[in-house]
Amino acid sequence: MKRKFRLSPFTKSFRVRLYLIFTGTIALLTAAFVTFYVLTEINAYRSTLEREGRLLATILSQNARLPLFAENREALSALAEGTSRQSSVVSVLIIDQQGRVAAEARKVEIPQGETVKMEVEITSPSSVLSPESVLLGHQETDKQRVIGRVHLLLDMSAVRERLVNLVAASLAIGTLFWVAVSLLSYQVLKRVTSSFNMLMGGSRR
Repeated sequence: MKRKFRLSPFTKSFRVRLYLIFTGTIALLTAAFVTFYVLTEINAYRSTLEREGRLLATILSQNARLPLFAENREALSALAEGTSRQSSVVSVLIIDQQGRVAAEARKVEIPQGETVKMEVEITSPSSVLSPESVLLGHQETDKQRVIGRVHLLLDMSAVRERLVNLVAASLAIGTLFWVAVSLLSYQVLKRVTSSFNMLMGGSRR
């Protein structure tokens, strides 16, 4: 009885140490995986929003080329208003070659969170030569002439909302995974240490 009493604390401490080491390792690996997954998803989502903003700015610059060249402010205002209706767009600004504001559209409520600025040039092909250039023998070129710029301000608050949702979901899944693995490892370690206890008890006897 004394031998069993002396052997039992050693077996329990040995089992607890193995359990703590194993569960601690699993917890660290789970935390590293969750962190890597969240950062990867956030960067990918942010890049997608920036690409969409760049695409919107490029489309607006192409559509605003002729109205800006013709100084049609009504058409430019309509284009700016239509672009500002996008959920991620906070403000739209169309500037001519001299830096004057040709059209502007802003939302009533400007978000206080993170924003990203997009700037795209409005270009016009300069392949048409003037009569003086033709007489001087100048060649036509495909070089684009900048006649204005489009400025977009994008709202990145959706990135923060997605971050909160991803962190909450990842923590919940990671915690459930850690609990399941911990319970399973405890049962395995319990069987292993029980066999070890019987082996040590037989050797002592």
